[in-house]
Amino acid sequence: MSQNSNESRQPQRDRDGMFVVANVAFQPWDLSEDVMIRISASGTEVMGYRYAITGACNGCQLCEFLAVSNFARLPGTDRFHVTKQPESWEELYQCEEAYERCHQQGIRREIVPPRS
Repeated sequence: MSQNSNESRQPQRDRDGMFVVANVAFQPWDLSEDVMIRISASGTEVMGYRYAITGACNGCQLCEFLAVSNFARLPGTDRFHVTKQPESWEELYQCEEAYERCHQQGIRREIVPPRS
């Protein structure tokens, strides 16, 4: 018996306890590239994310390894910075992975309200 393809892609909770369901019931190209779908108890929210480096960054290079197009070391320091915000779904996934996997919580994710 084959497994339903949607069953193999279960939603995951992000650091805020929200369910991230990008690429579960729809394809990413069904939405504009600057949004991520999150489900809360109040319903579905569509919003964008912006990323920033916090003072907790210890220069481990994980963010640059996971999202090379979006993070880089500040010259002459052990600190990193955001070189650009994600501009595609691939970059968004890479930044989200860097945010989730940062051991020092050195990446801050800011919610950008949807455009009116």
